[in-house]
Amino acid sequence: MLKRESLRDQIREEIRTRIINGELTESTGISEIELAKQLGVSRTPLREALITLEQEGFLEASPGKGFSVLPMNKSEYLNLVPIIGALEKLTLLACPKLSKEEAAELRDINAELLATDQLRDHKERITTRLRTDLLWHEVLLERSTNDKALQLLRQLKAQWRRYEYIFWEYTDTTERSVREHEEIVKALLAGKSEKAGELIDKQWRLCLVDRIGERVP
Repeated sequence: MLKRESLRDQIREEIRTRIINGELTESTGISEIELAKQLGVSRTPLREALITLEQEGFLEASPGKGFSVLPMNKSEYLNLVPIIGALEKLTLLACPKLSKEEAAELRDINAELLATDQLRDHKERITTRLRTDLLWHEVLLERSTNDKALQLLRQLKAQWRRYEYIFWEYTDTTERSVREHEEIVKALLAGKSEKAGELIDKQWRLCLVDRIGERVP
């Protein structure tokens, strides 16, 4: 059973996780009664969470039918990738100079990302990779003074997480991602923010080169 504090946010995160890892799909639909029972919560915070997930682009609501999971599509994937890359570059350029302490934290997270290759359970390996990579980018960019870019980025990356699960499931790019992260850290420590911005944008564009969109309906 979920804790009472920030209940709506906890419910939203739990449902979003189930959508991301494929436990809830467009073919299963959403039974509010059954879901409330599974989570041990009342219908009111559950419905609030579902409405928020609709606004984030995970669900759609139909009159008389309730909520259902929005299907993924190649067009959304191809549109999201370059926009997120450009926004991360813009957000990074508005960050102060990276300190040695901040660089050490990013490298620690990067080491954790590399270590996910050692996890034997497939689902655990993928979800841990996704979470760790997301954390690396958040720690890097949360220092930005461009609050608007950060806000837009978080909204878009919430939608991207569904596709990122597929990315980590069907590609073996952990070592490459770790190398790319390290190149970005080195560029920032050297005061080369423009180069770091280009590198982070390039990292996103490589998602298109990998053609993961072909695995999306």
